[in-house]
Amino acid sequence: MEKSGSFSQANRITRNTGANAARQVNDSNDIRQKMQEDDAHYHAEKLGLGGHGTHEGWVKAEEANMSAKPAVSAETRQQMIALDAYYRAEKRGFIGQGAVQDWVMAELDIDAALQARVEHPQL
Repeated sequence: MEKSGSFSQANRITRNTGANAARQVNDSNDIRQKMQEDDAHYHAEKLGLGGHGTHEGWVKAEEANMSAKPAVSAETRQQMIALDAYYRAEKRGFIGQGAVQDWVMAELDIDAALQARVEHPQL
């Protein structure tokens, strides 16, 4: 009986040791993954790539950089919009209350044209 009792005890120790080893491996993998995430987060912040290791921060910085350097001055843009809105009003015969809509549509068109110039300078 001692042998079977000893065997059971040894078997339980092996199972417990195996479970503990598996738990340690999982814990180690979790720690390793967390360290990699923290490292990516740290480097992303240093490079300005955003807080989650993605490039969204970099994209936002590029967009801000593009908007910070307009292709034309604000005054020139305003004059372009006013001229476009005038031609729209002239097309409709200056009839009705469409001045606000003319202005909004002119803004959309001019901004699209200016954006196209930024994205495709050869145009």
